Amino acid sequence: MVGSLLSMAGLAGSSEVPYERFVAWLFLNDSVDIFNNIVILTDSYKVTHHLQYPPGTEKIYSYFECRGGQFPEVCFFGLQYFLKEYLAGPVVSQEKIDEAAELYERHFGAGFAVPGDKNTGAFNRAGWEHILKEHGGKLPISIKAVPEGMTVANK
Repeated sequence: MVGSLLSMAGLAGSSEVPYERFVAWLFLNDSVDIFNNIVILTDSYKVTHHLQYPPGTEKIYSYFECRGGQFPEVCFFGLQYFLKEYLAGPVVSQEKIDEAAELYERHFGAGFAVPGDKNTGAFNRAGWEHILKEHGGKLPISIKAVPEGMTVANK
């Protein structure tokens, strides 16, 4: 099965599979660079979270946590890289919003949204366009974290 997928992706016989290229082919037939589009760099179920918030919600508080594991502690690292790679500066553009809308229409099905209504359906186009228009494509977020490299207890 894996060999067949690699062959269809044009990667047959490769000793090392370029992960980004394979994932892009698998999900989008190489039409979009998913690792360069914050609008689609998420689990698909999270795309629908905006439908679960009460009307008028303007602020959301989210967090990461360790869900246990083999070791009693974990070293927190990687936030600085993530911030610089994915969140610094303007990261939302009309092109990225349009790419995401196309992807999610294929993923969830066109019937999930009300045609012509930007405020319904799985993908919150109106929300992303608000970020583009009102914040210049910069994500209006605030991040609080333990210091990079800190050892944190695992629950």
